[in-house]
Amino acid sequence: MPLSSLRTARRLFFVLSVLLILTDALFVWINMRAAQTQIHQQFHVESDQLRRLFDSQLASTATRMQQTAAYIAMDRDVQQLFLQGTQAVEAEGGGAGGVKAARARQALLQQLQEPWKKMQDEYDTRQLDFEYGEQATSFLRLHAPEHFGDALAPTRFAVRDAIQQRKPTMGFEIGRIVSGIRGVVPVSAHPHGTDKPVFIGVLEAGTSFSVMLQQLEAASGTHMAVLLHREPLMASLFAEQMHAIEGTGNLIGDWFIESSSSQDVRSFISAPEVQWCLAHDDVTTFRTGSHHYAVFSFPLRDYQGVQDPKRPAVGAVLAWRDIDDELAQLNKMLLVNLVYALGAFLLIEVLLYSGIRITTRHLDGIIEQQTEELRNQAIHDRLTGLYNRYHLDDAFRRECARAQRYREPLSIAILDLDHFKRVNDEHGHLVGDNVLADFAHLIGQRLRAADLVFRYGGEEFLIMLGNTPVGSAREVCEHIRTLLMTSSVGGLPKGSVTVSIGVTTMNVDEVCDLGQLLDRADSALYRAKGAGRNRVEEGKG
Repeated sequence: MPLSSLRTARRLFFVLSVLLILTDALFVWINMRAAQTQIHQQFHVESDQLRRLFDSQLASTATRMQQTAAYIAMDRDVQQLFLQGTQAVEAEGGGAGGVKAARARQALLQQLQEPWKKMQDEYDTRQLDFEYGEQATSFLRLHAPEHFGDALAPTRFAVRDAIQQRKPTMGFEIGRIVSGIRGVVPVSAHPHGTDKPVFIGVLEAGTSFSVMLQQLEAASGTHMAVLLHREPLMASLFAEQMHAIEGTGNLIGDWFIESSSSQDVRSFISAPEVQWCLAHDDVTTFRTGSHHYAVFSFPLRDYQGVQDPKRPAVGAVLAWRDIDDELAQLNKMLLVNLVYALGAFLLIEVLLYSGIRITTRHLDGIIEQQTEELRNQAIHDRLTGLYNRYHLDDAFRRECARAQRYREPLSIAILDLDHFKRVNDEHGHLVGDNVLADFAHLIGQRLRAADLVFRYGGEEFLIMLGNTPVGSAREVCEHIRTLLMTSSVGGLPKGSVTVSIGVTTMNVDEVCDLGQLLDRADSALYRAKGAGRNRVEEGKG
C-alpha cells in the first residue's frame, strides 16, 4: 500500500475509532435515559391507577356508611326518640336544650348502645351523629355524647345539604372532633296520632381511613397515608381537639397525618423530595437509608371539593413503595448494555482496519444505491406506488422535450373519483385507501409501459400519454371510466365508485407549458363534474 494511502487509512481508522467510542457512549447514555424515562412513565401510570383505586374505595366506603345510617334511621323507636328530643330542645329554648332534652338524649343513647357497639366492631363505624334544624345542630354524638348543641352548618356541608335538600349525601369531611368518610340520610317520623311523616333532621354515620388504607395496601402492595393541611383543620376542629392533635406528633410542618397504613411516613415526610411531591401532586423517587422509594401524591378533596373542583384540596394522599428490585434490574440492564458496547467496540476495532479498504471500495456503490432508493421514495406515492406530484415537473420536461423533438402530440388527463368523501364517511378511511390503491392498479392495466401515471392529489390522478392525439387519449380515458364501472375496488360492489375525467392535448406546435395544460384539463374535469360526473370531457387549446 502506498505511503499516502497508508496514512489516509490510519487517519480514517483513527477518526472512525473516535466516532465509534462516541457512538458507544451515546448508545449507553441513550439506553440509560430510555430506561429511566420508561420507569418514570410506569410510575405515572401507577399513580393514576392508585388514584382511581383510592377514589373507588372512598366512594364504596362512603356508600357503606350511608347504608349504615339508613339502617338505623329506619328504626321507628329511634325516629320517635329523635323527634321527642328535638321537640324538647325547641320547647326549652334551642341549643343544647334542658332537662327534657337531656332525658330524650339519654333514652336515644341507651336505645342505640347495642347497635352502636355492633357497628363499631363489625362495620368499623367510628361516628354516629344526629343533627337537626337549619344550623345542623348536633343533638347526639354516640362517639362523643358529651358534645352536643353546637351548630355544624358552617363547617359540615354534607350535613347542611342533606337537611336543606332532604336527601342523602356522602363524602369525606373534616369534623369538629374527628375527620372521616361519612354518609348522611334524612330522618322522618310519624307523630303520635298522625299518618303523615314529618322531617326531623339527619343521621350521619362515619368511619376513618385506617381500614380503607389497609385494604388498599393489600390490593396494591403500596403504603398509603392521608394527610390534611393545617388550615382546614384549624377552621373545623374544636380548639381542644386541635390542641390535642398538636401534641400527637402527627403534625409535621403544615401536614397532619390523618391516617396511614405504615409508620414509615413519619420518617421521610419532611424529606425535600417528598415535600416537592406533595406540593406538586406528582411522582418522584428518593433514597432514605439503604432503600429507594417511589413516592406518589394526589390531592384529597372533601365533600365541597368534589362538588366544586375549583376549590383547593384539603389535603393529599401520599403513597410509596420500595423500588430497590426495579433499580437493581435497571442497573443490571445498563451493565449488560455497557458490556455489549465494550465487546462490540473491541470486535469492530479488530475488524475495522483489515476491512477498511473493502469498505471504501464498496462505499460509492452503496451510496449510489441508497441515493437511488431515496430518490424513488421521494418521487413515488407510498399508498398507490404511483409517481407523486413532486415528480410531475421533471417528467413533463422530459416528455415535452421528446414530443417537440419528434413532433408528436402529448396528452394529459386528470381523473377525479366521484363522491370520494362519501366513501370515507360511509366505509372508513381504510376502505378509501384500498379504493385508491385498486384504482391505481386498474389504471396501470390499461396503459402502455411508456405512459406515466401520477397521484395528483387526494383522490385525483394524472395520466401523461406520449405520442397520443386527443382522440386516442379520450378513448383511453373512456376505457378506464367504463372499466371502473364494471370493477370492484376497495371491496365495494361493482359500480359503487365512478370517475370524472378531463383530458387535453399539447399539439406539436405548442410551447411546453405544464400550467396551461393542467388548467385546460382541470377545466374539462370541472365540466365533467358539472355535467353529472362519471364522464370524460375534452379541454381544447
